[in-house]
Amino acid sequence: MEALSNSREEGATFGTAVHKVMLVTDLEQHSALTLEYAEALVRLFKARMLLFHVVDPAFFWVFPLQGMPAESARIDEQMTSRLCDVASALRAKGIECEAIVHQGRITSEIDSMVVEKSVDLLIVGAHQPGSLRQLAFGSTFNRLIHEVACPVITIGPNVLPLSGSDPYRLDRIVLATDFSSASRIATGYAVALGKANRSTLTVAHVRTHEEQICDEQRLRRSLHELVPELKNADFAAVVLDGDPVRALSNHARTEHADLIVMGIKQASRAATMFGEGVAHEVICRAECPVFTIAQKKKEAHAVRPAFIEEIAGSLV
Repeated sequence: MEALSNSREEGATFGTAVHKVMLVTDLEQHSALTLEYAEALVRLFKARMLLFHVVDPAFFWVFPLQGMPAESARIDEQMTSRLCDVASALRAKGIECEAIVHQGRITSEIDSMVVEKSVDLLIVGAHQPGSLRQLAFGSTFNRLIHEVACPVITIGPNVLPLSGSDPYRLDRIVLATDFSSASRIATGYAVALGKANRSTLTVAHVRTHEEQICDEQRLRRSLHELVPELKNADFAAVVLDGDPVRALSNHARTEHADLIVMGIKQASRAATMFGEGVAHEVICRAECPVFTIAQKKKEAHAVRPAFIEEIAGSLV
């Protein structure tokens, strides 16, 4: 419970406490959009940026890095040069930026860098489902968002390009909840982001077949009773039906959401609605960035909303 409390306290200040953002990039085609969002988010948070690339020898056989010979020293040198060029361009725009290239296992190097550099937010891009890169890196990406020690914002393959010359804002945030402890942890971050950016916050729950008595009124009452972070927050509650991935991504699209926030369990066999597979699928379908925060194993504390208690009572 102490760990859960600490996570909620961290989330409660997140909106105004993002000092260092790390962008993990492979400098490929989709990276241009990811970089565009990373730059906009760094400006939004008034943070510093760290550009990070990992040369993982395990993937040389799949991608020869645009014809580069597979000598690690030369690859490091060329990737460092390319990243430094990007960092220089960002510094010319007034963003404090550092570029680093490491060689090793992708997840291990990212985990270490997050801790070493005290990273507050990680930004990554996700590849199109079914593509060769997604097949090669999909499991690595899943492991990353479930185990890294800080929140992650993912720019999925269907995210819309930024438009207009106005500064980027998080005007509309959709928080997905299934009343798990992972969702509860995510709530603190969503509320903090909403307050810091004066965002409109919508809390969405996809009800199961057994939860048909759950409506917006019951959902809102349960959220007020069971999630302290929402007691003094201004939010709208919405109940969705159907497949969780389609329901959530479609609702976010209809609401023109700027960000989807989800809590996900660390364990790959999580029994929550927003487990490993669902989170990844939402990221791949969403037209806006997706913010995820991984619940650590020792934080496993679930809550039971009133309508679940009503269901249980009717079955006795």
